[in-house]
Amino acid sequence: MVHTGAQNIDVIFFAGTNATGSNVAEANAAVKVSPAGTLTNPDGSALGTITFNSRIDQIVIQTTTLVLGAPVTPIYSVRAIDRSVIAVPPGSATFTATPDGGTATVTNGTVIGTSLGDVNLTATIDGVKSFSAVLEVQPPALSVAPRTLGMTTNWIVANPKTGTIWASVPGSASKYANNVVEIDPATGTVKGSVFVGSEPNVLAISDDGSELYVGLDGAAAICRVDTASRTVSATFSLALSGPFNNTQFRASDIQVEPSHPDVIAVTTAGIGSSLVYGPTLYSGGVALPNPGGQPSGNSSAFVSPTRLWTSEQTDLAQYSIDATGATRLTSVNETLESLQLKAFGGTLYTDQGGIYSGGTGASLGSFNVSSPDSFTVDSGFAYFVELTPNGEIWLATFNVGTQNSFALNMIHGETMFQNFAGRGQTSVCRWGSKGLAFRTGTKIYFIDHAPGL
Repeated sequence: MVHTGAQNIDVIFFAGTNATGSNVAEANAAVKVSPAGTLTNPDGSALGTITFNSRIDQIVIQTTTLVLGAPVTPIYSVRAIDRSVIAVPPGSATFTATPDGGTATVTNGTVIGTSLGDVNLTATIDGVKSFSAVLEVQPPALSVAPRTLGMTTNWIVANPKTGTIWASVPGSASKYANNVVEIDPATGTVKGSVFVGSEPNVLAISDDGSELYVGLDGAAAICRVDTASRTVSATFSLALSGPFNNTQFRASDIQVEPSHPDVIAVTTAGIGSSLVYGPTLYSGGVALPNPGGQPSGNSSAFVSPTRLWTSEQTDLAQYSIDATGATRLTSVNETLESLQLKAFGGTLYTDQGGIYSGGTGASLGSFNVSSPDSFTVDSGFAYFVELTPNGEIWLATFNVGTQNSFALNMIHGETMFQNFAGRGQTSVCRWGSKGLAFRTGTKIYFIDHAPGL
């Protein structure tokens, strides 16, 4: 096919007119072809004219989806005015994405999806432009399907030094009841277990991986486990503070102070009631004299050894931490109540997708999460386990730097209606260099290669 514009064409000379008779010569020439069929040399001197057998009337883009981050050469068809198909060489079309650089970019004839969503794409050949086609940018599939370990658990955390997973097992479980178990996530096997007491639930681990703290719901206490020896090093009762003097209560959240494995901040919740109070600081198992607590503090996160943030209904409150305990400094309002807080690199993150300065509480943006239950965050990506209205389990991944959605993967064959604990009552954690784990009521999921890693 001959296109308009500058190009090289093959010329065949015949002995007769209208391409009849014997082939007497062939040549390849650099020419310019006008839409009217006029041939000129590159310098503009006339060569003659050609007659088009058919002209392009319609270009239809047939590609409908893109995979995030993967270059794709769109498929298209070309038709003449009589609707006959015109064959064109590969690379004939020029593509334009709108807006370019928004959801997709075009480079050297390929289209690359840059964020999840829709992109409008057009193709142009010889000045004829196609109608705009809407292509959906879809997430990449998980490179390794999740493996599962059937186990009834209440909470999981990852040891940042060894990469193993610790899980708390309730007293109702048929195996490992009232124990914490250490699991090798690479194989899904239990390495060992420790009996800790009545109804272990929430867990927290020190940043050096040496100390595991276990909330004991049945004893209103906290158990401290030496992870290297898998032995209980201490068990201490929760302080009778705030509104709980005449109410059964438990530890609903535990956070270990960075670089101080013997200091923890504890949020306390009433059993069978809506009372929540925190934070209370403990050093070596002893409650510090300044509890600094407020009613309805759901969760806490250390952004540094001397600064702690808590969620208090729709407020985020900042506390100063010293040898006497916690002192409330200031608070900022957030639109939705957060049940889980995480901190990384001095920045505060919430399970509602909020991102805040750990120093001032100023909003730094947000992740567009829909129905979050639990999440974790590191230097590159934030991972949210989400519930859809029909009960499916989804893993939503966001780029921390751009705050854009990176991937959205459904965990096939599982529904939260069957075995999920409920918003704010489960846990997600990173393990090893690329692994991710999360739990439902009766299973732990191990992903060897998390999206983006």
